[in-house]
Order: sequence, then C-alpha cells, then structure tokens
Amino acid sequence: MATASPASHEVLKAAGLHLTRPRQALLEVMSTEHGPFTPDEIHRKLKRRADLATVYRGLAAFEASGLMRRCDFGDGLARYEWSGESDHHHHHLICRACKASQPLEDCVPRLQEMQAELERLGYRDVSHRMEFFGLCPSCVLKKPKAASPIARRP
Repeated sequence: MATASPASHEVLKAAGLHLTRPRQALLEVMSTEHGPFTPDEIHRKLKRRADLATVYRGLAAFEASGLMRRCDFGDGLARYEWSGESDHHHHHLICRACKASQPLEDCVPRLQEMQAELERLGYRDVSHRMEFFGLCPSCVLKKPKAASPIARRP
C-alpha cells in the first residue's frame, strides 16, 4: 500500500494489527486530531474512506491493542481518543450542555499515590479514569437565569 507512511505501518505492526486502507485513514485522523470523538464523528472525518461498520471494527481493534482509549461522558455515547504508543494519561472536563471537552493534563498526585498503593497490595495493571462535568463558559452565558420565587408571585 503505497499511501501508508512507514511510521503508521510500524505503529500498527507493533500493535499486532495489519495495515489496511481504512485502518490507515483511521490512524491518520485519530493521531493528528485531538478527540475524543464518537464513531459517527470519526466516520464524518474520514470522508468516505471507510464505512461506519469498518470504523467500529477499527476502533475495537485499536482499543484492544491499546492505541485508542474509550471515554465515557455519561451520555450513553462511546467516544474514542488516540492513546498512541505512550502511556500519556489525562482526564477531561466535559460540558453537561454542549458536550465540549477539555483535557486536564495533570493527574492529581494523590490519585497516583493511591494507584501505587493498590499495586503494593498485590493488584496488577491498576488504572483509573476520572472525568469532571460542569457548564462551559459559553453555555453558562446561554442558560437563562432562573426567576426568583418572589418575582413569580401575582
């Protein structure tokens, strides 16, 4: 496949995956744009280079191999982001209204200490996930102010 970059071929090979055109396209989108994205959003970004079923299969394969991470924003939609070849770890701040997300790069030291303590207790492959929810500044401005109970009296 002449269009595949040597780096992407090596990433997939190291993950035990075969290089296909749809996987190449998925790899390009997910490794160059910061997610997390829903499968439908990824499908639109691929611009007909893969059908939706292929996107789902590719995401499942990438997640199983550790190249993707699934994120849960509490709305029933799976979202995926590139975790790549590193152990980069971060959390998200998610707007409850518009679902915009912002990565939070620093993991609280106490959480890292707790994870290490669990490993000292004999647990292996310990990980954690934590997401923060709120209203982003744009949605705060859009939200109508609640009328005071006194103003509603006849």
